[in-house]
Order: sequence, then structure tokens, then C-alpha cells
Amino acid sequence: MIRGAALCLLLAACAVAGCVVPMPIEAEPIEVNLPPYFITEAASPPLNQLIEFDPELEDLIELRSGPIDDPNPDDRIYFRVFVDYRPSGRNPIIFQSRAAGRSTKDLIDGLVLPFEPCADIPNIRFVEEDVHRIELVIADRPFLGDDEELPDEPTPRQALPEGAFKVRLVWFVRLDGGRCAP
Repeated sequence: MIRGAALCLLLAACAVAGCVVPMPIEAEPIEVNLPPYFITEAASPPLNQLIEFDPELEDLIELRSGPIDDPNPDDRIYFRVFVDYRPSGRNPIIFQSRAAGRSTKDLIDGLVLPFEPCADIPNIRFVEEDVHRIELVIADRPFLGDDEELPDEPTPRQALPEGAFKVRLVWFVRLDGGRCAP
């Protein structure tokens, strides 16, 4: 009888233990970082076209990016604007986002940049070139340091952390800097 009871307990323990099926460990899906994007046709003035600017008739050009978004909903958007950017030169930042970046919800209408060529192009009255490249760099991570902090960086002031993405919008403006008021 004791033998039968022990056998029953052993079988019951095996049955109970056999019924416990461990759940498979599900790996958290790894979010893939995707680049921010904009709608080329929504930019104004049109991208990659020459804008004629007469400083005697106008003060500024309103550069509009059009809507900016990012497929990663938690990404923030950071931007910097350069004029005549040269990787080997000192490149002043004309405009930039705040340190915390901006939510894509705030960028449904995009960025509006009041660009004043006579004031925003460094030393415009002494520059021989009459066509200037305005570059808006949009990133999904904060930009890394400046030239002094990253002396070997191939694109100073545009460097990003590993895995980050950037897109560029470019406008070309022609003006005679000698016609800008002193």
C-alpha cells in the first residue's frame, strides 16, 4: 500500500512537472533607425535651382523645407544651415535647432528660415563668387562637436553619432555682394 501511494505521488509529480511548459523567450524587436525625410516638391523656393536675389529690391529669402518627418516615432529632428560649406574650411552655422531638437509633430509644416543674404553670408561684400550654396542639414540625432573637438572629421560641424542619418536640402542664390548696403 505504501508502495502504491509512493508510486501515485511519483506519477502525480511527473504529470504536474510535465505539464509546465516554459514559454519561449521572445526577443524584444530591435527598432531599426531609418532616415528622416522631406518632400522635395514641397520645398520653397524649389531646390537645386538658381534663385536671383537683388539686395536693392529685397531683404530676405524665405527658405521653406516643406514637411519633415521620420519613420521612427520617437526620433527628434536636429538641423543646421550652412552657406558655401567647405569640409576643409571654417563653416559658421547660420541657423540651428535647439539642443533638444524638435518633434516631428512640430514639423508638419516644415522649417521656415528667414535667410538674409547680405547679413548671413560671411564677408559678402568681399566675396568674389556671386553664386552661393545654402545647405540645410537635417538629422535624426544631435550633431557632434565643432571643428576643434573633431579635427579629423571629414565633414566638420555635420558629424553625427554612429547609426544616425542626415538629409540635405540645397538652394543656390546668386547676388552681387557689392550691392549689399555697408
